[in-house]
Amino acid sequence: MDCGLDKHGANHPGWWDGPDRYHNINRCEVSIIQRDAFFKVIESIAGGTGIDIGAGTLRFGNTLCIDLKNPCDILARGESLPFRDKSVNYVLSCHSLEHMPDTERTLKEWMRVIKAGGFLAVVMPDKDCFKHDPAVTKDGEAARHELTPLEILPILQKLQDAELCMFNTRNNNFDFDILIRKGTLIK
Repeated sequence: MDCGLDKHGANHPGWWDGPDRYHNINRCEVSIIQRDAFFKVIESIAGGTGIDIGAGTLRFGNTLCIDLKNPCDILARGESLPFRDKSVNYVLSCHSLEHMPDTERTLKEWMRVIKAGGFLAVVMPDKDCFKHDPAVTKDGEAARHELTPLEILPILQKLQDAELCMFNTRNNNFDFDILIRKGTLIK
């Protein structure tokens, strides 16, 4: 599969992980397959309508795409969604949260629009294994809030009315999955 990436797997100059990392896996293909399977399961379980933050042209069934600059259904800021409270069944986000100005505020905003029993599914790069270029400062491309799995857990625990259903580091030295169901407090 040709992902349109350079020889190090980066799809734009802001992806800065260096040639010495990930020499044992084609992380583009692995990550795409895992993300697609994860999001399709969430969409089928949650049903109804959802939104994909930072999706660009990616589509999953009844999912509206939200992006700051790419062609999609709605051009909006991921940390300030143009939806009513409890109006969607799920929110999906792949490699977008680290680009938001405030991780905690953004997650609260995403949870705000999810109906009771709905899901928030997030795929994030692990900052110990993947780094964006710190010189990139352009809004929407700069990854000012890269986190490790251990760094995001305290932020997740602050979410109200949320149950952490899955936290999977995948052991692939690239990214990790978070699945939250709106309904009860994270324990």
